[in-house]
Amino acid sequence: MKKYFVVLLSVLLLALPSFTFASENMSNDTIQPLAVTVNWQKNNIATSTTTDGFYIGSSRSSLKLTAIQQSTTSIWTSAKIEYRLLKQNSSGSFVDTGIYDVLEGSFNPANRTSTTLYGTISPGTYKIKITNKNGSSVKVHSIGKCDL
Repeated sequence: MKKYFVVLLSVLLLALPSFTFASENMSNDTIQPLAVTVNWQKNNIATSTTTDGFYIGSSRSSLKLTAIQQSTTSIWTSAKIEYRLLKQNSSGSFVDTGIYDVLEGSFNPANRTSTTLYGTISPGTYKIKITNKNGSSVKVHSIGKCDL
């Protein structure tokens, strides 16, 4: 038993200088909150789909969607896509917040676009609902991101 205690004590003493070094060089003013980005790539949308859920921790009045690329499966039709903010309610369902924007036009990697969703956005879990406004006969594709 004594032998195991000596080995454990030796390991702890060897590790102690590295822990001390780390704590001496850290300062509270350099700690930054992590930037979170929600990315999506949705293809062949006939009606609608949603992004993965994401958390917004503080109230805000807008949410910027950037690097948006959208197109259709038809060379004759431009994409018309609605981006709508959904919030998770107390029963776990995602419900419409009434905050949305519709983008018309096809945007490829060379001419990406962005939009801002304006409204009262309180802390909680959200998704972005991506809806094809062209009709189900013409499928749409959407790629984009949202920095939180």
